[in-house]
Amino acid sequence: MRSFAPVLAVVAIAASSVTAVCPGYDFAFQDRGDQNYVLLDTSCNGVETFIYNGVNACTQGTLKCSPPPITITDVLAPDGYWYACQSDANSGSCVGWHNTYCCWWNGGARSLKEDDVPLVRNETADGVVFAKDA
Repeated sequence: MRSFAPVLAVVAIAASSVTAVCPGYDFAFQDRGDQNYVLLDTSCNGVETFIYNGVNACTQGTLKCSPPPITITDVLAPDGYWYACQSDANSGSCVGWHNTYCCWWNGGARSLKEDDVPLVRNETADGVVFAKDA
């Protein structure tokens, strides 16, 4: 008789690695250090990468931050909406990185930024850069 134990073990491992992250939220958000951030959907698929080496990420128009002690409070997603972010005990991890925050759309309007100047999304070799349209 043939044993199915190895097949069952593989199925169990695969099932355990496909756990939901940030349940009930729209996105997971990772702070990867050195001003590098990743926005992921709740299936751990990368949605957006923010690379701000050498600059304050809170002043670049895609992240909103709290007063000190500084935390990221909102992120501008590719759909043009701001998503509120907070720590959550069920945030989990994706691709070996802890999800720092879980983010949800809180019903706010589509944002053009505080000064109503649209941002232009430019992809560069270093990542996605948002710049004000001149």
